[in-house]
Amino acid sequence: MRASQTPAALPPDYSLGASRLEEREDICESVVRFLAAKDPTKQNFIGFENIVQGRTVHHDPTDELLRRLRDLGPRVLPVSELKGVRVRDGIVVDYHYSKNAEVCWLWGMEIVSKDQATFDLREGSTSYRLEIVRRRGRWTTVGEKPMAFF
Repeated sequence: MRASQTPAALPPDYSLGASRLEEREDICESVVRFLAAKDPTKQNFIGFENIVQGRTVHHDPTDELLRRLRDLGPRVLPVSELKGVRVRDGIVVDYHYSKNAEVCWLWGMEIVSKDQATFDLREGSTSYRLEIVRRRGRWTTVGEKPMAFF
């Protein structure tokens, strides 16, 4: 990304639909771990995409979320570490790591009940809705469904 487009970390007041910051980080951790487990050979660049006053705004994961994911090593990196990225109409269309990397844009969640949530994201050119449940106090991603549009 150009220097002027380098995303800052997701601000604490962007709840993405969670009731509190800790819940947002817990659910995002579950989502990213689910994405990384789908293909252990692929490098995942994670970013958050929001619409603010009609403009698409990109953010990196927070330092706290990256700390939680440290055991995944270089397989999960913030989107700001992409090299040679080109963005067209808010969509990443090209980057240097194209053969063995995926760009995942996390959009937001809906808390359906105390122990159930959904999370919308785009991985590559496909949008997904993930199903997340709380088991023994921990959020776990249990499935995904492609979305025809978002």
